Amino acid sequence: MLENRYLVKIEGKDPHRFLLNLIKMNFQFYRIKEKSSSLELLLNEANYQRLMEMKTIYQITLKRIYGPKALWQQIWNKRIFGGSFLLGCLVFFLLTHIIFSVEVIHTKKVIRDMLYEELAQYGITRFHFCVSFEQKEKIRSEILAKHKDILEWMEIERIGTKYVVRVEERMLNDPTETPTVRDIVARKDGIITRIEASQGEIVTKKDQYVRKGDLLITGVIHNKEEAQAYVMAKGNVYAETWYKVTVSMPLHYHEEKTTGKKTRLLQVNFLNHTFSLFDFAHYRNKKSTVTNLLKNPLFPLSFDYVVEQEMEVIDENYTPEEATQKANEMAASKVLEQLNVNGRILQQKDLKITQEDSKIVIEVFLKVEEDITDFRPIVLPNQESSEE
Repeated sequence: MLENRYLVKIEGKDPHRFLLNLIKMNFQFYRIKEKSSSLELLLNEANYQRLMEMKTIYQITLKRIYGPKALWQQIWNKRIFGGSFLLGCLVFFLLTHIIFSVEVIHTKKVIRDMLYEELAQYGITRFHFCVSFEQKEKIRSEILAKHKDILEWMEIERIGTKYVVRVEERMLNDPTETPTVRDIVARKDGIITRIEASQGEIVTKKDQYVRKGDLLITGVIHNKEEAQAYVMAKGNVYAETWYKVTVSMPLHYHEEKTTGKKTRLLQVNFLNHTFSLFDFAHYRNKKSTVTNLLKNPLFPLSFDYVVEQEMEVIDENYTPEEATQKANEMAASKVLEQLNVNGRILQQKDLKITQEDSKIVIEVFLKVEEDITDFRPIVLPNQESSEE
């Protein structure tokens, strides 16, 4: 253990004689430096105290202290600077880890309000700490799974101290809607790969490029060039479409999740000591929920009821190659979430890969096959005349 040492200066007539007296009194020194009219002695704390208690005509001056006491004295002398520095670090940490704004981008207020409420339940709201990359992706997946009949796609992006949430609504056909005559048109641009028609006339063909809104299967049944009947076109048209996705993947992955195991115990706090009763399961990693049962401010004794949950901690470091592979898998997963059940990825290609700080940012091009079926009602000739 480190001990304090004191450097003292002794001045007076014949300081050498005074030194001899100290040696006779069994004083111990780490260092002696003699001058004509003064001495410099380095002593431990016990000998320093003995020296300061002596009655003598010599002038004894403390020049310097070495050891823990000196370190503490330096810290104390610079306490204002140190406190300001720590306060600045705390303010900087809070300003870079607290979210001051959450914006949900969608045209419908009911969708925005629903998402604000869902995000708040996960802690994504104003004046809360930002969540980790892994937790953010988990929240996004859980909200999409919970509202799969309403939401088609969602992205949560952190921009400084703000979260921007982009979402697309899932458009479902109302099963209670009265059947009507209709055409099948393209929901988006693409190259036709498959046509499955059970009712109506096919007016497009495989490998044809179509734009959004182009007619694919018509509900107008023709005889030569004349319309003979009107039906509700039924079928599905699949096309090759294209996506460009940007994904960032951290090189360090950290995740904590519960295993389902938990234990309950009683915790006794006395002065600065804590004792646990009925603690039979010693979890290596755990999360504790503490409920105070009894506490008196006049007596240093309190009792807490503690529920401990075992935690599984995953802490991995990825190489740039592994992070790139993970980012590719994530890009594919994001696109597949937007496709219907029969959608599939045909080709995937990296367009741009960059490394920013401790993450890999990758821009991926994906060629997919998906159902581009959409519907458009047919206006019958008698309806046109009645409208006129």
